[in-house]
Amino acid sequence: MKPIHSLKVKIVESNQRKVKIRLMNANRILSVPKKAFEQRCERGFYDVVNPALLESRI
Repeated sequence: MKPIHSLKVKIVESNQRKVKIRLMNANRILSVPKKAFEQRCERGFYDVVNPALLESRI
C-alpha cells in the first residue's frame, strides 16, 4: 500500500548504523536507523532526492 504523499528527503551522510537525512519540506535534519530508513523507502514513505549517495557508501 503506497501512501498518498511521500516525503522528499535528501541524504546528508550515512554510516553502518544510521542515515542522516534532511526533510526537504521542513528543512529539518533527522538521524534514522539504516534498517528503518530502508523499510520506509521500500514502502514509499520517503522519496530520496539523491539515492546515489546512499548506494556509494554501503
